[in-house]
Amino acid sequence: MLFKLDNLHKTSDAINMDKTNLRKAKRFEEVAKVSVPNLSQFSGVLVDVSKIGCRIHFNVFLNIEMDMEYEILIFPVLADIDSFTLVGEPVWVQNKSKSTEIGFKFLRSVGMKPFEAYIDNLEAREKKTFWEERL
Repeated sequence: MLFKLDNLHKTSDAINMDKTNLRKAKRFEEVAKVSVPNLSQFSGVLVDVSKIGCRIHFNVFLNIEMDMEYEILIFPVLADIDSFTLVGEPVWVQNKSKSTEIGFKFLRSVGMKPFEAYIDNLEAREKKTFWEERL
C-alpha cells in the first residue's frame, strides 16, 4: 500500500509540473512593438519569443481566425536589430473583456535571417547578464 501512495504522489508532482519545462524552445521575455496589419489597426506588444513562436498582447478585444496565416512585423527595442516580418499561425488565443493575447507559431518566411540574428542577440544578452551577476 505504501508503494501505491508513493506512486500517486509522483503522479501528482508530474501533473503539477511547470509547463515551461515542456516547451520545445527556450523563450525570452522581451518587450517589442508588434504590428499585425491584417489582424488589427492597433499595435501589440511582444511578451515573449522563441525560435519557433511568440506571445503577443493587444490592448483591444480581437476576433482571431485560427486557421489563417498572419504577417507579424516586429520592431525590437533593446536589440541592435532592424524590424523584420515573419509569418505566423495562431496556436492559442486568450480573450479578456478589453485585451487579447495570442500565441503564434512561426512559419517559414522571408524575415527568418534577421529573426535568427535577433534570437542570437537575446541569447548573448542573457548569457552576458548571467555572467555579470556571478562576478
